[in-house]
Amino acid sequence: MVSDGRRRYLIALGTSRYIEEEFNILPNVPTNLRRIVCLFTERLGYQRILTELGDNGLNASSDQIRDMVNSWFSQKERTAEDIIVFYYTGHGYVDEHNDHYLWTYNSILRNLQGTSIETANLGKWFLTSSQNRPQNVWIILDTCYAGQGSGTTAAVINGLKQSPLLGEQSGFWVFATSGAYDEAEQEIFTQALVESIDELGKSQQSQIYLSPLDIKNRINNWFESHERVQRVQADIAGNVGKPLFIRNPYCNYLKLKETDLYSIHTEPVMNLTQELAAFWRIALGQDTQTRLILVSGDSGMGKTYLFGLYKQIADANSLSILDFNLGPQISIAQCIDQIVSHFGHQLFPSYDEFQSSSLNMSMNYSIEREWHRNITRKFFIDLSNIEKKSLLVIFFDQYEKADIAFKNWLTQVFLPSISIHYPIMVVIAGQEKFELPASRKGYHHFSLMGVSVDWFHRYAKNYKVDLEYELINEFHTLLHGRPKDFVDYIKVRSTLGDMQ
Repeated sequence: MVSDGRRRYLIALGTSRYIEEEFNILPNVPTNLRRIVCLFTERLGYQRILTELGDNGLNASSDQIRDMVNSWFSQKERTAEDIIVFYYTGHGYVDEHNDHYLWTYNSILRNLQGTSIETANLGKWFLTSSQNRPQNVWIILDTCYAGQGSGTTAAVINGLKQSPLLGEQSGFWVFATSGAYDEAEQEIFTQALVESIDELGKSQQSQIYLSPLDIKNRINNWFESHERVQRVQADIAGNVGKPLFIRNPYCNYLKLKETDLYSIHTEPVMNLTQELAAFWRIALGQDTQTRLILVSGDSGMGKTYLFGLYKQIADANSLSILDFNLGPQISIAQCIDQIVSHFGHQLFPSYDEFQSSSLNMSMNYSIEREWHRNITRKFFIDLSNIEKKSLLVIFFDQYEKADIAFKNWLTQVFLPSISIHYPIMVVIAGQEKFELPASRKGYHHFSLMGVSVDWFHRYAKNYKVDLEYELINEFHTLLHGRPKDFVDYIKVRSTLGDMQ
């Protein structure tokens, strides 16, 4: 399984026996867990965590699950880029108020809230107002009456006052393996899931990611063909269009060509031939000298779109990614620390020692500036001792919104230290243009000046919006080739239908 640079974690838990005598032993729960763990860790690139809960994830108490899962999600090592799958198998229970509960080993009916897990609260465990927590979470509830809990779980997330924490690339998915009033048969969901991913992956070998909705439909077809009444229900908050949970095990990412990658997009590629070709050469290892790409252009010129294509190319070629949006201010120390965390703090002894020794220092501006120079130097000293790894691509977006201290550090300290000897490269985009010294080698500077009028025509055609030829030309002239405004207009027309 080829990695795409994102960290994927599996939390797989189940309960087969219960203190409450009304709930029967479920002897097939260990089999369900083994199938899920094998599928996600051996075929889909996930790392299983929290195995210390119960007996290797089996028969843990509700308070242990609640405490350890919340604790893990709150650790400073978590990032918004992390991808999480939470699977639970065991009894599900619906009370007189139609609230769904996950029945754990110690659950008793007379104390539902204290001894079991209310399914609707799962989302709050994972997603809070902090965008540093993982922003792609998939909950799979393999219990009876799971449909009663999946909808309310997603609804709670949708109803959060700070719902924008689910950004454009974020998604909260819930799969219920049975309906609100249906019991779940033991073992059949995990069997159907494994077979459905296998069949779907083979039939969609050009697709990097498999859609959970396609998997759900395939599972339900499997149930029907095996004469089962059980059906899977999906509830979603946030990103529906491009979920990143399941990388196709049958897609050969390393051999994908540019045309294959572009075919994933329903939208035409902008006039970005040079910009994309340069990044492809780096990703394929054909260009080993370039360690910096600068992208500048006015608002709406396509910088974000280009960044999205760069990230997909990096994914397709197993390059790791760190993504910094400088709009929400990030400190210099936080930036360096996240890069260190990617490689592992154990590989940066000089950096950690220097950082620890200056924790309680009182700093004015000049001292802090020198401290940033020194901590960066320590970082690169340790980085030079790391055995050669696959390239880490660090994206800095909205450069113009960074504070002056961060800009000075990035351009005068960090970038001059980067060389071909380190396994990192940097891509910076922003409306503010800056020039590097003439002596600087190994970088590209692309200035986006808008797209061709032909792109406007192709974009309208792709969305089946019928506009007169002359009108599109007028749009292009009026917008100076700026794609974003035209994209917004066409998408509105596509949604509402052609209006005269």
